[in-house]
Amino acid sequence: MNGAASPGVFYRQTVDYEEGNNSCFLLQSPIYSQQYSQIYFCRLAALRKEVESSARSKWTGNVLFVDRLLHLQQGVDCVIFGVLYKEMDLKPSILKEYSKNPAEPVPVLPVRPSFTSDTDTVILEDETGRIRLNFENCSFGADTFLTGTVIAIKGQETPSGDFSVDDICFPGIPSLTIPYSLENDVFVMFVSGIGLGATWNIPMREAMFLDFISGKLGNEEDYRFCSQIAHLFVLGNLLCDVGQETLMKKLQEQQTVNAGQQFFNAEHLISADRFLTTLLSTIPVTLLPGEMDPTNFLLPQQPLHPCLLPSSSKYISLRRVTNPYQCQVNGRNILACSGQNVDDACRYSKFDWNSVEDRLLIMENFLNYRHLCPTAPDTLPCYPYYEEDPFVLKECPHIFVAGNQPAYGTRLIESAGTKVCLLCVPDFSTTGQVVLLNLRTLTSQVMEFMIDLSS
Repeated sequence: MNGAASPGVFYRQTVDYEEGNNSCFLLQSPIYSQQYSQIYFCRLAALRKEVESSARSKWTGNVLFVDRLLHLQQGVDCVIFGVLYKEMDLKPSILKEYSKNPAEPVPVLPVRPSFTSDTDTVILEDETGRIRLNFENCSFGADTFLTGTVIAIKGQETPSGDFSVDDICFPGIPSLTIPYSLENDVFVMFVSGIGLGATWNIPMREAMFLDFISGKLGNEEDYRFCSQIAHLFVLGNLLCDVGQETLMKKLQEQQTVNAGQQFFNAEHLISADRFLTTLLSTIPVTLLPGEMDPTNFLLPQQPLHPCLLPSSSKYISLRRVTNPYQCQVNGRNILACSGQNVDDACRYSKFDWNSVEDRLLIMENFLNYRHLCPTAPDTLPCYPYYEEDPFVLKECPHIFVAGNQPAYGTRLIESAGTKVCLLCVPDFSTTGQVVLLNLRTLTSQVMEFMIDLSS
């Protein structure tokens, strides 16, 4: 990169970039005829050994480990394994909309999306049966858990047929490799929710972001710092869905689609293509799709088709990838997602929807569950996998980042003597913020692009 107004010349740093094992997220020949129940069996089979190992390390006393719920013995202290399921009255259900009694009201979700209520119950199930859990004798409650979590539970079966819970155990954070040390600071930038086409967007703020990345904004110190940013991750929602209702009204009024309507539908894509082309002329970009982007809605979302981005797709520095996505940058394993999994976990619990600390805790819990999307496919739509569950975490990332969050937040946790960085990246269209991560120290900082329109 050349800083034009600077007396010095600065070249953008480069990094070693390797694709992770994302073949499980790429759908080669999708088939949708199979049932969703199989994904839970695959999940339990993949994590049973890990959760049993953690449980045996935690509970070393005179406790009976029961391999199947069918072999449960009443009144005996024992440990059982299975997948959790939460019965929630507020959880959306298509069956309730087609209830036989038309006078029966359909539950309305609260303003802050949450499916929790005092009537929630938790059930543990495996291949042989299921049992209702009773939390009267422990400090846990139904709002603590997520459907789809593989867990070990210590307690006793009661005469009423419930299982009285004394303690719980999760599979725990998987192993991770120790990365090689770096001598110099090098940064990667994360941005999400750019939302091109949104009515609340400030185009000048997007222009400032482009100028900064291109080394056209600031003084010599800014140019030098910008040259240390080696890679940019766009974590979903590059586009915004604003305007779709207007388009649908036009289509309902007129059966044929004329050229003007086609351009209206493609205008945001044209803007996105130009935006990416400008970025790619100066920095490599990894592009994840998001909830608002034109790709499949089910997780894992597939890469944006090159026909949608005809100009920017010609650059070899653009990586159109899945959501979620794994890669290695300078030996640091990065696990990135566009944030739908974190949002859905908030709906299953009493965490504050707008609290970034709660969201970081949810991300840490995902690592302890060894699963990236435990609530899929119950309330988080995903592909009906039959032979494996690709969201099971076989290795712990060094950097776990979620986009489209309400605010910036970060947390460093320790695992096997190595730091793991959790990172929440805010929505750019509403906050004007991007996040910079130092790969050498795993410390991050937020940068905000502000436009004062009051004057």
